[in-house]
Amino acid sequence: MVVGCANPTLPSNKKSAVVLFLTNSFKYNDVGFLKKDSNNASLELFNAGNLLFSFKVTKNSICMDNQCYSNASLVRRFFGDDSYLGLDFRNVLLGEPIFNKEGFLKNEFGFTQTIKRSQGTLIYIVNKNGIYLKDSSQKLVLEIEYQ
Repeated sequence: MVVGCANPTLPSNKKSAVVLFLTNSFKYNDVGFLKKDSNNASLELFNAGNLLFSFKVTKNSICMDNQCYSNASLVRRFFGDDSYLGLDFRNVLLGEPIFNKEGFLKNEFGFTQTIKRSQGTLIYIVNKNGIYLKDSSQKLVLEIEYQ
């Protein structure tokens, strides 16, 4: 048995994070991992070493705890309507602009996007500390704070 006190380093495509993920149907606020590659992104939340929630996004589908949906279907489920139908959750997890950079404002720390729709406003912030996505009606909040 080897024992040491070095901090393990994660691969550059895997980051540990504190995650707050709230929708009308679930609420999570736990430690997790954000995994990224050029085509996919996933968010896994753990509590006491046990996987609580898995959110995997590919170009064609989004899977939550092994139940897969189309992007449009999940947007309707989260927001209750088609206001944010073009929202690309893959880009959100990758920290890339959404809605073709609509409402995009670059700053010294990253960028902010404000997307206004008839049903409300979506705020999306990406910086070196993490990712923040929230709609004004609070039907969805996603905060990923890198550790």
